[in-house]
Amino acid sequence: MALAPNLEQGTLFNAFNFATGLFGNAGGNTFQHGNDTLIAMQLSVLICPSDGTRIRPQNPWGVTNYVGNQGGAGQFQPFTGTVVPLGGWTSGWGDVQNFGPIGIENIRDGTSNTGLFSERLVGISGNPTVLRNSQDFKRAIYNSPVTAKWHSGLQGALNFIKGCQSMPGTTASIQSYGSGCYWLSGYPWHIVINEYLHSGTPNTASCQNNPDYFGTWLTFVGPTGSAPPTSNHPGGVNMALGDGSVKFIKDSVNLQTWWALGTRASGEVISSDQY
Repeated sequence: MALAPNLEQGTLFNAFNFATGLFGNAGGNTFQHGNDTLIAMQLSVLICPSDGTRIRPQNPWGVTNYVGNQGGAGQFQPFTGTVVPLGGWTSGWGDVQNFGPIGIENIRDGTSNTGLFSERLVGISGNPTVLRNSQDFKRAIYNSPVTAKWHSGLQGALNFIKGCQSMPGTTASIQSYGSGCYWLSGYPWHIVINEYLHSGTPNTASCQNNPDYFGTWLTFVGPTGSAPPTSNHPGGVNMALGDGSVKFIKDSVNLQTWWALGTRASGEVISSDQY
């Protein structure tokens, strides 16, 4: 929503009720829809022509193919946020309090080496089961056969990603509608709705990591999961970097380079010929 005035949508921005948000402020497990008229609007600028689908996965809510970088892999760095348990969620996870605006001065790795936005194919209406060997697997979410907790570091991240990418072709999805399904949503924990992770490389499977999210009931991928950008472009995805440039990132990008592109202040040194 903050970008709306820069997309010639100043009227939409002015109509948004920031006191209500997307699902209201009832708290706990009680969600009250707010700004419904705006959520149902479909902005053409948020649709990639190559996606190919014209059916909204959560009709009447508008969708987006363009998603923001949430970082990752979540196993690398200790969790430092303040966690507030939310009523009814027995896992104890809640909203992180140290999220906030990031300025150019915070991108210490260099704006030309830091991913800002990329793309994702939107989910499927009706939430059908999608097998891993289906051509639609990139629109679905799977339970990874290998899990890796916060603080498990490099080896934990590698194990999780390897497990996610080596699932048998007969593996069934746990959800297939969530990708890009609410263009206006900004939930930091619900990655696949309008964010992506630098865990698995582009156009690989999206996997939930059950132990470190809300368990099996909420299937939008958490920060220690894998939710890569996906597209129908042959061989890769488009990515907007912090300097405003757009680069085509190949599916074959080196994993360490992909991880480095996802961080903004970790001190990695990469060059453009690495991706």
